Amino acid sequence: MWTSKVRRRVAGSICAGLVVVALTVYLVSLYTCSKHNDSIDHGIKWKEGPRNACVKLWSLFGTPLYYDELQNGYAVWAGDQLSSTYWSSLVVFDDMLKHNDHYDFISATIDIDIPSTKVSDVINLDESIMYDQLRKKLTVRCNSIMCIMGTVFAAIQIAYDEINNTDARGIIKKYKEEDVTSSEYDELSYNLSTAFDKYL
Repeated sequence: MWTSKVRRRVAGSICAGLVVVALTVYLVSLYTCSKHNDSIDHGIKWKEGPRNACVKLWSLFGTPLYYDELQNGYAVWAGDQLSSTYWSSLVVFDDMLKHNDHYDFISATIDIDIPSTKVSDVINLDESIMYDQLRKKLTVRCNSIMCIMGTVFAAIQIAYDEINNTDARGIIKKYKEEDVTSSEYDELSYNLSTAFDKYL
C-alpha cells in the first residue's frame, strides 16, 4: 500500500502532467489557428472592413497587381486580372473615409464616355462618384462591391437618359442596404452587364 505521502506525490505529478498536456494542446491550437488566419488574410494588417473586402476580392481575382499589407496600405487589381469584367481597376485602401452613415474603402473604375451634357447629372447623384472627362473614366467609392455596382448602374442609366435622378438615387440607396438578397444581386449583375453591352 502507498503511503499518503507517496499518493500525494503521484497525484501531484499527474496533475502537473495534465497541466503541461493541456497547455501544449492550447498553444498548438493557438498557433494553428493563427497560421490559418494568416493564410486567409494573406498577412494583411488592416482595419477589419478594408481587410475583409481585400480578402474577398483576392479570392475573386487572385493576388493584387500591387499591394501593401501593412497598416494604411492598399491593394490594386487592374489590367489582365480584370479582363473578363467591366472594371478597369479595383482598389481597396486601409482607409475609413466617412460617407454619410458608413465608411468608404473600395474604389472601382470603369471606362465610359459620358456625354458632356450629362456629366454634372452623373456626378451629382452621389458624393462618391467621380468622373475624369479627359481619360473618360468613372470612379465610385463605397464599402462593398454591391454598393459600387448599384451606383455604377445608376450612373450609366442617367448618362444615357434611361431613368430620372430620383429613380437613380433610389437604386443607389437600395444597394447600400446590408440585406440585399442573392436574387437581387443576380438581377443587378444581369442589368449591369446588359447596360455595358448596350452602351460601352
